Amino acid sequence: LVGDLVRAAGKKGGLEAGADGVKLRSEGAFAQLGDKLHLQTAGTSLTLGKTELKADATKILFNSPERATEEPAPRPPEMTVIELSDKQGNPLPGQRFAIVLEDGTERVGVTDKDGSCKLELPDSGTIAFPGITLAGQPPPQPRSEADYAPYVVCQGDHLRKVAFAFGLAPDTLWDDPKNASLRELRGSGDTLAPGDILFVPRQPPPGPAVRPRTANRYRADVPTIPVNITLTDENGPIANQPYEVRGLRLHDGEPAPRGTTDETGRAELQLPANLRVVELYLPKRHALLRLGVGDMDPVEHDSGIVKRLCNAGILPENIDPGRADIAAGLLELQQQLRLPLTGRLDAATKAALKKA
Repeated sequence: LVGDLVRAAGKKGGLEAGADGVKLRSEGAFAQLGDKLHLQTAGTSLTLGKTELKADATKILFNSPERATEEPAPRPPEMTVIELSDKQGNPLPGQRFAIVLEDGTERVGVTDKDGSCKLELPDSGTIAFPGITLAGQPPPQPRSEADYAPYVVCQGDHLRKVAFAFGLAPDTLWDDPKNASLRELRGSGDTLAPGDILFVPRQPPPGPAVRPRTANRYRADVPTIPVNITLTDENGPIANQPYEVRGLRLHDGEPAPRGTTDETGRAELQLPANLRVVELYLPKRHALLRLGVGDMDPVEHDSGIVKRLCNAGILPENIDPGRADIAAGLLELQQQLRLPLTGRLDAATKAALKKA
């Protein structure tokens, strides 16, 4: 048979010869011989060209017998993704979490710089972020004395920070009858001393569900707290001074918060309640100030008096003053503010120090 195109067909296959070469077809296979050799079945294919070979199959065996028994290589496990951000979508890095699976076993992890963590989970469970209250998470409901546990205040703690960590509204925690003695002692939960005791619910809030082999996204309801600072130097208040707040967790490309001090050198910042340290950059002075959030001790403590006198520029920083130094500092403050010169922490001086 001679011609540009020759075809022959049978019951379960056929042959075709033409400009593209020779094609053979059957119910389960196909072959084409031209400038390339191409072989194909329902689940595999093989193509041989002049300089390359392409093979596609679930399992490819080399130098193996016809009835090879090797199993295909296992596929990589599908990972479970944990993503944590605040309500504005800013990632929360460095946050520890614990997952309790349905069989009672636990997995732990820490979010990376993007607020994310990947891990292998065999089953569903619940997740908890210590020190973090998730948006919409119900608060614990203590019902008896046994439902409370004492919490020892550490340096840097304040009411809103502790309340946030235990999933409570600040007023709910502060107004609880169990905390009446501390409330009477301090008056305000904004300034607590290391060693103070707050009674908190023993049981943490129930954690939300976590699903394996998919992305689990959680939002934390991080409250903000007002932080008031006054900038001064040897010439007095640093007034009308532009500043930039650094050390906050921001989206890529999101500008840092900026502001300007008022005529008295005062600036009011709104900072996340779980923030420990923040930096204030003064571009006109090329100065970077490091601020410890929650570091101020109660004014009734010597340490609280000293820190406030240091902030007012009356005592030098990084000293360990004795009682005579504190009394001299109080006298200088009283003289500046035209208060009675007692050298003691009387009511008027106490009120003035709280504003310092």
